[in-house]
Amino acid sequence: SPYVYDIKMGFYLSSDGVGFPGGDFYTNASRTYTDGSTWRTGAIGFSNTGTTTTTYPRFRYTFVWPEVSISSADAKMYFQDGAGSGNVKFDFQLACYAAGGLDMNTADPTFNTASSSTQAVGTGPQLASVTGIDKTNCSAGKIAFFDVTRDNNTSGNAAGIEKAVTLRLILNP
Repeated sequence: SPYVYDIKMGFYLSSDGVGFPGGDFYTNASRTYTDGSTWRTGAIGFSNTGTTTTTYPRFRYTFVWPEVSISSADAKMYFQDGAGSGNVKFDFQLACYAAGGLDMNTADPTFNTASSSTQAVGTGPQLASVTGIDKTNCSAGKIAFFDVTRDNNTSGNAAGIEKAVTLRLILNP
């Protein structure tokens, strides 16, 4: 069976202001349920600013690589468009280090080559999906960094803020 990491990028905020953390930045339209409560779903925002890999909007998730051999890594991310037209490109990357291999106080991980998904934006949730993410140096027990960035150098780059609602990383033994 694959190792599936469902990363909830948003949060839920009730009408009384009680939030359940798991992400932040943007709240979508509120929904009223049959019991009368009102909730907003949140999302991580990827703006259309930044033109180099160091200034792109990004999201990073850190975890321990499974204690088994992994043959491939795939990802799926649902996002909502904030502009209505154009294209959006997301890059998905992994980096892995053994204990003591990276001083996270002073350095960022060096990521493997990105796997990219370019989508025409539209109404409603959109899916960015990639297979075969480069997992060089990733092996049992290492600390793993999973990075998602919006590449704003794509042709017809959408003007709005793309709001990622959920992200799934799939590690296939």
